[in-house]
Amino acid sequence: MGMDIHRPDHDLPMLWRFGRVQLDERGTVSVGGEALALDRSGFEILLALLRHVGEVVTKDELLAAGWPGRVVSENTLNKAISRLRHALDADGEAIRVVYGYGYRLAAQVHVKAAEVAGAVEIAQADGIDRLRSGDSLPLRPQWRLDRWLGKGASSAVAVGRDAMGEARVFKFAIGETGLRGLRREVALTRYLAEMAVDPAGVVPLLGWNLTRTPFFTEMPFYPDGDLRHWAGNEQRLKSLPQAARLDLCAQVCEAVAELHATGIVHKDLKPDNLYLTADADAPHGWRVLLGDLGAGEAALSPQLAELGLTRSLIGTVDEASSGGGSPLYLAPEVLAGQAATQQSDVYSLGMLLYQLLAGDLRRPLAPGWEADIGEPLLREDIALAAAVEPEHRRIDARGLAQRLRTLDNRLKERQAAAQEAERQRLRDTQLQRLRQRWRWGLAVSLSLFAGFAVALWMFLRAEAARLQAEHDQRRAQAVQTFLAEDLLLKADPFVGGVPGDVSLRQAIDAATETVDTRFASQPESAVEVYHSIAHVYSGWGDYARAIEIFQRARVLAAGLKGRPSAVAEIDLHLCNEMRMAGDVVAAGAACVAARTGFDAAGVRSDETTVAHAKVMFETGDWARAVGALDPVVERTDPERAPRLLADALWFRALSLRKLARYAEADASFKRLMEVQRREYGEESPMTAWALADYGDFLTEVGRFDEAMPALEMAQTIFDGTLGPQHPDSLSPGYSVAEMHLWKGEWSQAIALLEPRLVRWREVLGTQHFWTLYALTKLALAEAEAGHVQKAQPLLDEARAVGHTLLAQYHAKSASFHANWARTFLMLERADDAATELQILEVRLHAHFAPDHPLRATADCLHARLALLRGDRVTAASHIATCRNGLGMHFPAEHPALLEPASLQARLESEAGVHGQ
Repeated sequence: MGMDIHRPDHDLPMLWRFGRVQLDERGTVSVGGEALALDRSGFEILLALLRHVGEVVTKDELLAAGWPGRVVSENTLNKAISRLRHALDADGEAIRVVYGYGYRLAAQVHVKAAEVAGAVEIAQADGIDRLRSGDSLPLRPQWRLDRWLGKGASSAVAVGRDAMGEARVFKFAIGETGLRGLRREVALTRYLAEMAVDPAGVVPLLGWNLTRTPFFTEMPFYPDGDLRHWAGNEQRLKSLPQAARLDLCAQVCEAVAELHATGIVHKDLKPDNLYLTADADAPHGWRVLLGDLGAGEAALSPQLAELGLTRSLIGTVDEASSGGGSPLYLAPEVLAGQAATQQSDVYSLGMLLYQLLAGDLRRPLAPGWEADIGEPLLREDIALAAAVEPEHRRIDARGLAQRLRTLDNRLKERQAAAQEAERQRLRDTQLQRLRQRWRWGLAVSLSLFAGFAVALWMFLRAEAARLQAEHDQRRAQAVQTFLAEDLLLKADPFVGGVPGDVSLRQAIDAATETVDTRFASQPESAVEVYHSIAHVYSGWGDYARAIEIFQRARVLAAGLKGRPSAVAEIDLHLCNEMRMAGDVVAAGAACVAARTGFDAAGVRSDETTVAHAKVMFETGDWARAVGALDPVVERTDPERAPRLLADALWFRALSLRKLARYAEADASFKRLMEVQRREYGEESPMTAWALADYGDFLTEVGRFDEAMPALEMAQTIFDGTLGPQHPDSLSPGYSVAEMHLWKGEWSQAIALLEPRLVRWREVLGTQHFWTLYALTKLALAEAEAGHVQKAQPLLDEARAVGHTLLAQYHAKSASFHANWARTFLMLERADDAATELQILEVRLHAHFAPDHPLRATADCLHARLALLRGDRVTAASHIATCRNGLGMHFPAEHPALLEPASLQARLESEAGVHGQ
């Protein structure tokens, strides 16, 4: 027999099993049916790892579990883990160290209730586990059990009735987590009462017991159930008028706003926590109430301190953040591991608003969701509340409720504005006609003065030209003096005072500091000079310096008269420079500022639209980028603005490729190459880049026979114009290496990737996307080739670089996490692969449509992981999903489809071996 370990009497006893190991929460552990004599600390450590299987359990958490209330060293924990691994024999290898953090249990775990069959297994204390319909409820003898509503990991919910037939809901805590949830809910109820807040839209607590087991809370019983149950098969929801659905959502928003006003974040807003009750006084006959504050948390305020409701009572931020929450309704930043905020609640409200309007509580907010919402104003509301980035959710819960409540007025206002715009257009048309008639009527009279007017006009024009020429001459002279004295003489060591061999860079650095003095009385000239200097720095790749110079120009431009768009022009340059510098947030803000400036000046700037679309491309907002670029492509004349058209076509093609809209991307690439050839000629690097990107696209979609000619032509142009060692000239060869990777030709891929990594690292530095791409793909190629010692340091470096470089590029990071997961799988490092796949799933959920091929690729990676861990059932499911997903986008001969086929063969082979 194993040592009897005392457990808290309010915990539900469960049986946990992985491999040959079984743990009974009542105090025993066995391996292969033979009992182990574990000490108390070993038992508690193993139980903590089981309860958080697959997750990292920190050293502090394990120390608190194994030695509660005692101060012991990490060395004691390490020894206890070592003893535990040894006791579990081969299954002890499932306990993995996470260096610097703690440990995790990497195993397939099964759990079930330990009680005898036939009883309703809810909690261990005071006979609750044996309660049957009609039995008195403990500590509430006037209430009898009517039925159990359900049971989760941390609580069990029952309906009780008294002698008069009144029904009430009792929620019993299961384990420490359940008790923390009840305490939190009671604490927040008391907090709201102390704050003199009585939110009518929140389910009230009618009573509670936290002093003795079993612990529970009491709530009203709503016979219509939660929103999901009430909606039934969704037809009931769809049959509701839109106004009624808007009213339901507005009620939820108002209830959440009341909580937010007191500093409470709910954190688990979803249909299952919204309860419907019939109400004749409600506008549409239904009232909705918000339940389950147990997942929420309050800001640490003086009122909480006065009540004694500190974090120790309502749970720490980490505790609250670690549990609960449905992924479909969680904001992207919460899925990524950040703490929940009021803005993350707003995201959940946006998700609920979309589902209520769409009439489907199962539908995700995927790309193209706008097609489900007919009213543009409501599309704006959803987009505002459910923006991917929290800083873009510039609305709170009360503001969203107000927008929904005033939809009719907003529609009238927008309609009135449209009508007024049409009336103004008609007035302008009529005025133009009157002016025309007036001009005809005065023609005869005016002809008498024509000679004099023409003579006067010619005189004034000549005088203006003379003054402008003098002004331009002064500007030209000032600029010429700057070039001759401040720039060129700085490069002369005998005159400029700069010792040694002065480079052009040093000369421009020195000359730049004289601009403000040289053009103190000519700010317009200073702006032009700063423009030129900033473009030089940008050409050198010193985007930070270019941004600094443009910002100097912006200060001067703000004071210019007669040039209302001068600042907007500089903001447009800043948008482009900041994007190339990798600060996409600042770039987006600069583009918005440019757009505002041009609009104020009455100028339509398609250049700003294209620049902003480039930022959207970088941030993974590809659908919006395409939507912005489509009208530019449609209205741009290739003869008048070929370079603007080429830019728009280019990023439209790249965005369509990311969206897996391959046929449209192909057409856009082909038109791009036509424009580039006509504008730059056949031998220009710009034409070569279009060919290189098209060849890379053809490689992705498996059209290798078409890709090679395009890549070879691009390589020839690059070599002849830039030279074979220019960083740009190495790009086509990288795509050829990708082709070899698709074909499984590892040595050929390595031969191409190694020199490109060396050169890009040397010229561009480590913190550059091209270097990161080369590092990632070379690590994968080495791992696929079986070169473990070479692959590992490359992979470590790639992930370290990516941690910094990809911080603002969540969508772009998805492909990197997929490749890193694949590399870890090739190295048979299952835990590390699982970590990368978890991050990948967060990125896929936030940025990629459900049918995107990268999601199918992730399924194949999950299948590999499952096979590595011996879980053939999970592997089979992922293989099927991967095969179906890839088949939607690629032809049968595409090499991507070889992966699910090979995984299926491996699965069947392993099943055959185990079946013998």
